[in-house]
Amino acid sequence: MKFSDLSGTGFPGGVILVVGVIWAVLAFLVQLAFAIAIYRDAEQNLRPQKKLVFVNPFTWALAAMISSVAGVGLYWLLHHSSLRTSSDTPRV
Repeated sequence: MKFSDLSGTGFPGGVILVVGVIWAVLAFLVQLAFAIAIYRDAEQNLRPQKKLVFVNPFTWALAAMISSVAGVGLYWLLHHSSLRTSSDTPRV
């Protein structure tokens, strides 16, 4: 099987490669946007009237970058959902 011909169907494998690269770049940009947004929000949560749970802003941004939607969901759950109580969360 040639790389330019996908299993004899005549569909060019190069198109799949290009679409895959475009998809990967877009996914990276979305993860980067999530990480930047979480970093900025975590920096705001360092103010005295708010508390940041567990780790510093850089670590939260890194977690969002590595785990994508799961990290963003965990950050939201711990910092912005109604499940969070402001009296029992530790401050970093």
